[in-house]
Amino acid sequence: MRYTAALAVFLAAPAAFPQNEPEWTALSSPRYFNYHGSEKQPRLEPGGPYDFYLPGRFPPAQPMADQLGCYNNQYAPPFWFDGAKLMAGPRQVDSPAVGAVFVTPGPMRGLAFLGSFAPGQQPGVSGAVFYSDNPCYMGTLEYGFIRNYSAGSGYTQFYYERYANCPASGPLRCHGTNNASPETVVHDCASGINLPDGYLPHAPEGHDPVMANNIELYQAYVFLDPADRKYKFKVQVVDPATRARHWECVVDPSSPDPFAACPGGGYSQNSCGGGYPIASLSNAAGAITATLNSNNGALPAARLVMHIDRVLAAR
Repeated sequence: MRYTAALAVFLAAPAAFPQNEPEWTALSSPRYFNYHGSEKQPRLEPGGPYDFYLPGRFPPAQPMADQLGCYNNQYAPPFWFDGAKLMAGPRQVDSPAVGAVFVTPGPMRGLAFLGSFAPGQQPGVSGAVFYSDNPCYMGTLEYGFIRNYSAGSGYTQFYYERYANCPASGPLRCHGTNNASPETVVHDCASGINLPDGYLPHAPEGHDPVMANNIELYQAYVFLDPADRKYKFKVQVVDPATRARHWECVVDPSSPDPFAACPGGGYSQNSCGGGYPIASLSNAAGAITATLNSNNGALPAARLVMHIDRVLAAR
């Protein structure tokens, strides 16, 4: 990425925000995964930029072993069971995906990325940049940005999630303790708000024109609000050239309506109630993942869908 002078000043200027603006550090040298990625999917080189193409298709009933060295219950709790049996062995992946995983060098409290999502509908496809408290995604604590291509022309959402990927039904279940009794079952909850689309097009030099619909700086970080001594998210979408804030909001996961202060009236949902442990994310180790995945085997591969210039962590 070629930083503009305005973006460099923006990231280095904590005085610009009253909510305890963090220090931002650019991340590089990620680990990669590619589960049946497109033949045109380029290798995601250290330092970026990172282009993501629609992945390919899985042969029926042929999942792949995890490429990040992840094993079932490696980061328990939660504990994963198949019926009454505690799961073991390498984690299995059963849907096409490509991604880059940045394991943060130390505790962090936020993430940011400069990136763009292609317009248009792609049923079953989503692209995301998100924090997780471990890089194996098995019942993780998460927050970040996701682009859902399934509905209409697609939409981008800020979200946070607890027990991510823990199913609410079926033989595979998560438990809060090493006990398969029904009383210990936990399952995924998620909250999120749709961000407005339609930012003014502007394509930095060298960018594919199809990706120019929303080249933006997306950032979210945790801060302690001095007014009520609650931890909250500060979420912003910023023009990297002018520093204009296209959208910003303070999100309070402890509130019955976490997005009450958000402008624009975008669709929001909250299945976590007030039970999201945001305070634990104010100084947390973990990983930031940029990924594209698909569960639609009928889609043609090899279309550029997501572009990420740079990923940053907040301290």
